Formats: sequence, structure tokens, C-alpha cells
Amino acid sequence: MDEIIAKQIIGRDCDFMWGRGTVDPGKCPMCGNRIKKVPNLDYANYKLTQDLYVTWDCYQIVSERFRHFCVHRHLEGLKFIKLPKTNGYFYFEPTLIYPLDNLHTELRFDKFRNCCKQYNWVGGGVKYYGSMKFENERFIRRTVWLIGGGDIPLIVDLQTADEMVKEGLKGFFFRDIYYYNP
Repeated sequence: MDEIIAKQIIGRDCDFMWGRGTVDPGKCPMCGNRIKKVPNLDYANYKLTQDLYVTWDCYQIVSERFRHFCVHRHLEGLKFIKLPKTNGYFYFEPTLIYPLDNLHTELRFDKFRNCCKQYNWVGGGVKYYGSMKFENERFIRRTVWLIGGGDIPLIVDLQTADEMVKEGLKGFFFRDIYYYNP
């Protein structure tokens, strides 16, 4: 039986970081694929009330409360960039990688682009599998691949996921990450 070893955090939808008519500087100028995440420091959204959002163009935004939760627990490798026009919110990106088991997750890769060294699209199966266990390690990490239209899945250890719920953080749900055990 497959063992649950981590959780994927899936945030609530919110409006585009790079709105219509603006150019996302993190995209390849040749093919339009996202190469890196570049937050829009002019982003303004006054309707945010939850602790984690994912914009329609796949940027993670977190509240001051979420940031405090991570800092208080000394979670490493997390980048928070203040969004000056969205009071109390930050662009959020983990810098440490969580290795997915590409074979058992059934990741599919569509057309490799030489211009930016990225795939047009990476899609995964219904079930995500981790390629290794992180025993007794606290973390929020990201996958190496931009999934779908440029989303970077966030992966959290089980203890931290439980503490997020107990702390009352809002605006997200979890999806199990399994360890393949033949």
C-alpha cells in the first residue's frame, strides 16, 4: 500500500499578478513559456482575506500571518517579497526542491523548447509520488517542474501541514503525496 509522506498545498484562486495588457518579464520572449517567477510589485488587490492564494497566472501570494507562521517555525529556503500595494501580503516562493517520482506520478512532457530550455507544458497524473522520504524534516518546498500553465506545486511535510490547520490558516486545501511502495 502507498504511504502518505507529504502534502501538496493548493491555494485559492485570485486575479492575475500580471494583468491583461502587461508583460510578464519571467516569460521567454521567443515562445512565451514561463522561465522564472518575477512578481509584479505594482500588484494591487484589496479583496484578499485568506492566507494563501494562487493567481490565475500561477503566482503564490501569502498573508503576513502565513509568513509569521513559517518564520516562527524556522522553515528554511522560503522567499517572501512584500507586495507594497497589497497591504499585508507577500509574493511567496520556496527555493528548495521537493523531488517528485516522475515515473509513478506519470508526468508528461510536451515539446522541449531550445530557446528557453523549458517544456511547453508539464502535466501530472492524479496521484503525486515523492521520490524520497524526509524523515523528521520540517519544510515547505517546490517541485522542479512548472506544472500546467506555470504553476509551481508547493509541498509541505505532514507535521507542518497539521500545524497549519491547528493555527487556523485559511484559503487552501491539501492533496496527499505518496511514497511508491511496490
